[in-house]
Parts: sequence; C-alpha cells; structure tokens
Amino acid sequence: MESSPFKIERFDYLCSKKMKRAIIIGATSGIGKEVAQRLLSEGWQIGIAGRRQSALEDFRQIAPEQIKIQSLDVTQEDSAGKLDALIHQLGGMDLFLLSSGIGFQNMDLKMEIELNTARTNVEGFTRMVDTAFSYFKNNGGGHLAVISSIAGTKGLPLPILQRSAFRIHTSMLLNNSPTCKS
Repeated sequence: MESSPFKIERFDYLCSKKMKRAIIIGATSGIGKEVAQRLLSEGWQIGIAGRRQSALEDFRQIAPEQIKIQSLDVTQEDSAGKLDALIHQLGGMDLFLLSSGIGFQNMDLKMEIELNTARTNVEGFTRMVDTAFSYFKNNGGGHLAVISSIAGTKGLPLPILQRSAFRIHTSMLLNNSPTCKS
C-alpha cells in the first residue's frame, strides 16, 4: 500500500517553536481576529489580509513589529498575487488560515446574493487555498486551515455540538495530545 504524502500532525506541534509565521485571511473580525490575537500573544509573526485597509491598519497598531498587512478581496483575480506578496513580506509561512467565508439567509433565493456567496466561498476559497497549498508544496510543508460552515447562518442543534465536542475530546485522548501552553 502506497503511503499518503499527507499526514495528521499532533495538535501540540502547532504550539511548538518550529512554527512562528502565520497568514490569516479575514483577520479583521470574528474568529480570524481572535486567532490572530492569540497567535500574537504566543509570539508569532503574522500576516493579515482583508478587504478593509483601515481595519488592517488599526489591527497592526496592536504589535507593529509582529504584523504585516495586505489589503485583498478573495473574489478578485489579483488576490492570489497579493497573498504571494504577503507571504514574501512575512518571510515565509508555516500556518495558513482562511476565515473569510460568508453566508446569508436568502429565503427568496435572490440570484445576486447566491452568486456573491459562491464568488467568496468557492472562487475565493479556491484562489486562496491553491496559493497557500502551492507555497507549502514548494517549501517543505506547512499547515492549512479553513473555517467554513453552514452553521454560521443556520446554527446547530445542541446534540450535534455535544457529539462534536465528544469526538474532539476523544481524539485528543487517543492521540495523547496535550493542550497548548504558553
């Protein structure tokens, strides 16, 4: 049986000294912003990208020596080149997080809303993930994560959340994975 070029790393690897450069698309709000703040507090160098230049500049004021910024819109054709420029500006990338998906309740199925959602969540996802994957492939690997869920607009019933938390906890126990410590 041929071995896969992909492997699952233990969670504690993300907390090790080996990785210290992260790029986060969608870091000016929500989960992306929280992850960026956490990585900064752990000493990471981060590159953040989003559509709102003023929000990027405001965020950079938190730790200007640790943060590089790049204005980009994942729906635009030039976004892959802008991501490459941010990777270069940061001096490389060990972790990539895409946190720029959108979702709307569109009960009337207005076409433009659906097309805009597809441009961001499909076309933008493809541009960003392909660019990050190509970088990792050409530079010895890295970690790629994406936040995307219909639960953002629909929510999840409590039993599903409980089962998910149980699976994560069980997986951590089976892999003997400690939690991150600063």
